[in-house]
Amino acid sequence: MALRLAGEPNGVQEEIECIAYENLLKDSGDLETGTKTITATSKQATPDYTWSPTLPAAPDGLSVLRAVVRSLFTIDSMTAGTLNISIEVNGIERISDTATAPGDKISAVDLSSGQFNLGSATQIDVYLWVDSGDAVISVCNLWLTPGTCNASTPQEIMRATKSGLITFLAQARRVGTGTPYARLRLYSSSCNIEAADLLQANGHATWLVEPLFLSQEGFSYWIYGTVATDANYTFNLHFIRRILV
Repeated sequence: MALRLAGEPNGVQEEIECIAYENLLKDSGDLETGTKTITATSKQATPDYTWSPTLPAAPDGLSVLRAVVRSLFTIDSMTAGTLNISIEVNGIERISDTATAPGDKISAVDLSSGQFNLGSATQIDVYLWVDSGDAVISVCNLWLTPGTCNASTPQEIMRATKSGLITFLAQARRVGTGTPYARLRLYSSSCNIEAADLLQANGHATWLVEPLFLSQEGFSYWIYGTVATDANYTFNLHFIRRILV
C-alpha cells in the first residue's frame, strides 16, 4: 500500500528504482607467461604487452568521471642502467616511468572521463626498452578500474543525478598496500554543498552504507588513498531510489 501525505489525492504511488554498478575492477593477471628479455634501445612500433579490458557501461543517471590504471613489473635481473616503461591507453601515453634496479616496479595514473571506455574495450599497450644491455621481466600485471591513485585529495569518481529518498551502499577497496578513504557527498548545481561529507568510510573492504537520505539533485562517490601507486576504487556500488509519482 502506497503512503500518502495529508491532502494528497488518491492515486499517488511509490516508485522504487534499484541501481547496481558491479564488477568494476579489471585485472589482467600476469601477461608474461615466462620471462622476456628486453634488449631494444628505443621505443618499438609493436608493444611488448597488450590488454583490452572492458569496464561495464554505467546505468542511466550514473556518470563515471575518473578511472585509474596501475601496472606492476617484476624485473628479475638487468645489465642495463635504465629500463624505460611507456604505457599507452587508447593510443595515448599515460604512464612514462623508469626502473634502475631489479625488483618490483609499480606505477599508476588517473584517467579522466573520455580517456577510457565504458561498455567497450579500452586498449592498453606496454612498451619497454633499455639504454643498453638488457633487462629480464618475469611479471607484467595491469589493472583498470573507476577510481584514483591520488594519495592526498578526495577525487570524484562517480556522480548520480537522481532525486528522491536514497539508500546507498558501496565498498571501498584498493589494489596495493595503503588505506582507501571513501566519501558520499550530496551534489547540487545551484549551491556548493558537495564539499560536506554525508558519509565516510576508511579502510580496505570497508562498507560505505547510508540507510536513507534525501537527494534533491544527486549525489557523488569520492575516494582517495595513502600510497601514490595504489588503485583506490569500489568494486560494487548499489543504491535504491524511492519517489512518489
